[in-house]
Amino acid sequence: MVHCAGEFLLATMGASHAPSPHAGDLIVVTLKREDTMFRQWLVSAVEAQSTHSEERILGLFHALHDRFASDGYYGCAFIRASVEYPTPGHPVHRAAREHKEMIRSYVRGLAAEVEGADPMTPSEQLYLLFEGAITASQLHGEPWPAEYARQAAEKLLAAPSLELRPTPKKAGPRETQLKGSARRGNRK
Repeated sequence: MVHCAGEFLLATMGASHAPSPHAGDLIVVTLKREDTMFRQWLVSAVEAQSTHSEERILGLFHALHDRFASDGYYGCAFIRASVEYPTPGHPVHRAAREHKEMIRSYVRGLAAEVEGADPMTPSEQLYLLFEGAITASQLHGEPWPAEYARQAAEKLLAAPSLELRPTPKKAGPRETQLKGSARRGNRK
């Protein structure tokens, strides 16, 4: 039985020994291989959906659904690795983050092709839907999170405009704007 990301990745490489001090190096090599395969799969799956930018964005979630429903899918190795190696400077964590940044960049590129408001906000929202679907599918072992994420993405793309409202300068970095009696200091 595989108990951690390192064991999982080593098992996929055919390694039958316990993780050694060099296991991190092997995991990085495996993550880089997985990254290359995932990039190829994602681009080909999305590009096969359509040439229309909004349909390609929705294609991200169709592709995820198919991936989650496929035999042999056991979740995201990159999420597992980042949890197993939480220190941001660790090579395994960096490899996982670089993979996720690649996805974020790809989504940003797709969102930039959609006419309308500044693509930064919708691209970040789409990225969070994408990653949320992966995490929920990994947790539940089912493909349905991709469908709900696709439905949310469809509504996001149909929105007339997306605007960020600036937080007042007096608010601290972790405060949010609250309305009515729920404002900070007015709680009853």
